[in-house]
Amino acid sequence: MKSRILMSMAFAAGLAVLDVGAATEVSSVADLYAAFISPSDGEEIVLAPGTYTLAAKLSVVSAHGVTLRSSGGRDRTIIEGDSTFRLLEVSGENFTVRGITFRNGKASQGGAIKVSSAASVASVKIVDCDFEDCQAKYGGAIDAVNENYTSFVTRGQYGLVSGCKFKNCVATNTDMWCGGGAINGALWIEDSTFDGCRSNDARQGHAVIAVSGCTTITNCVFVNHTSTAKGLVGTGRDALNHAYPNGTARVVDCLIANSTFAGSSDAFFESKVLLDRCVISNFSSTVSSSLPRLYSSPSSDASEARVTSCLFVDNQCPFRMDSIPSLLNCTFVRNVGGLACDYLQTGQTLNLFITNCVFWANVAKTDWPYGATYKGVPGIYWHPSTPLQDLIKIGNTVVEGGTDNADVAAVLAADATGESSRLTALTAQKGPGFKNMATGDWSLKKASVLVDGGVLYDGIATARDLAGHPRCLRFGAVDPAALPDIGCYEFYSIPGLTIRLR
Repeated sequence: MKSRILMSMAFAAGLAVLDVGAATEVSSVADLYAAFISPSDGEEIVLAPGTYTLAAKLSVVSAHGVTLRSSGGRDRTIIEGDSTFRLLEVSGENFTVRGITFRNGKASQGGAIKVSSAASVASVKIVDCDFEDCQAKYGGAIDAVNENYTSFVTRGQYGLVSGCKFKNCVATNTDMWCGGGAINGALWIEDSTFDGCRSNDARQGHAVIAVSGCTTITNCVFVNHTSTAKGLVGTGRDALNHAYPNGTARVVDCLIANSTFAGSSDAFFESKVLLDRCVISNFSSTVSSSLPRLYSSPSSDASEARVTSCLFVDNQCPFRMDSIPSLLNCTFVRNVGGLACDYLQTGQTLNLFITNCVFWANVAKTDWPYGATYKGVPGIYWHPSTPLQDLIKIGNTVVEGGTDNADVAAVLAADATGESSRLTALTAQKGPGFKNMATGDWSLKKASVLVDGGVLYDGIATARDLAGHPRCLRFGAVDPAALPDIGCYEFYSIPGLTIRLR
């Protein structure tokens, strides 16, 4: 494979090229452009440490298997723009970029990188890169749209974003929906951090990722987002402001924390998002006239939009429940307000299904939008204009204080299994059996009332808890006949030798 080593040196002048064995050393930004004019299939372009300040975008048009990487890592290798043009455009297949920081790119689509064809999107690999202060109407850092993903496929069938960091990337479209402060498209996104990404319009847009096809986002961290608008993650919009029909996101094993709702229509997620095994923590709101939504206009199909095995902890604002999918095996602890059902218009129905969840040690909220007085208990509130029984249905769910509140008690009693009232009363008597509430360990003790207290539901056979353990264990051992535990954790122990240190 042909290799070029591209060096940017402050004292270099002209287009000096030095031959070093089989490699070619290039010492100016001009030669960086030259390397992209007609690269060969399979060519590897290696950037030496330095800052490469561009005057126009780089392009890979037709060559396949091209790799652009650094020799010194992303901390020492920077491709810099001036916030007036895109930094890199790719239409060749199997393009790889690794270990580079992209800074100050700006375009209509893909401020740092645009991947232009479905085949290119399906084969691109963006690994161990940083994206800082990039912006675009669609995909502040990366635009890689592929509508061919009509169902979730395996990791190797997607283009890949892995081990990347996105800092202060922005979706700038104010015409309609913004298409992802960091990413717009359909990629397998893993092991990446999104910090301070946003939509620049508090009323509309997706702060981090807008999805064009069925997309998996796993083991990522989302922090410090000032406004979520239509959602941190949600179904994107194409250039004509139409919804992508195949926009469905699967968000798994992620930490989502330390962010602020700043707009009156802000929502946590938008449209078809499957949220599984995530921690949602330390959210707040600066808006006094409305409540942020957990979801904005989710699909009515629970297979395309639901929340499973998630931990909601230490959030400083309640999440509005006028538009939300099923909640399955979730734990709500130490939240101000927790969930809040808003009132329904005439003829509307909510039918929120809450199954195998626990609401405990939450904090009462007293200041509600418009000076309204919501009814309820810490963890679950609702607007008094609509009876709670018209809003939610509960299965094997524990609500602290629920048996002492007539409305909540009626909903608990309406549980078809007949277990919610008994479990709530028993938990009030014995405690929930968390391992250590003081230190924030919300996993379960063996004797917890929540162990084996759940009910089966569609998909439970392949479900995992927040720690990655299978569901339906019986006191820690695999048992196909067992019931799931209540909450985000399944009690898990390994039978056999026990070692105690004294």
